[in-house]
Amino acid sequence: MLALGTLYLTNTIVTLVAIFIAPTVIACVRKHKNAIPIALVNIFFGLTFIGYSFALIWSFTSNCKPGNKVQDWKIITAFIGALAFLAISSVLFFWYFVNQTEQKNIIEIKEYRSLK
Repeated sequence: MLALGTLYLTNTIVTLVAIFIAPTVIACVRKHKNAIPIALVNIFFGLTFIGYSFALIWSFTSNCKPGNKVQDWKIITAFIGALAFLAISSVLFFWYFVNQTEQKNIIEIKEYRSLK
């Protein structure tokens, strides 16, 4: 049970960090001319909804160095897919963890009632 809880906690932390740095990763992959300012806004103001939204929208603007746009979108799509996988797996771990805890509590209650 402890290993499952540790795995859930690790998965949740990785998911939250990946979501937090998403604007910076997107700006760097797209070779945005303002990638460093986007990263700074993301780091210092990313914990607020307005700062995160601003950095995310700014990372998708068309102020990019010339490059292969198709390749950029493939990488961004893969990154968003990985984020979705992490988020879904985190929810599934949480559901399984809660379900196992409830079953353990039910067994303990039955054992306690049988002792009376």
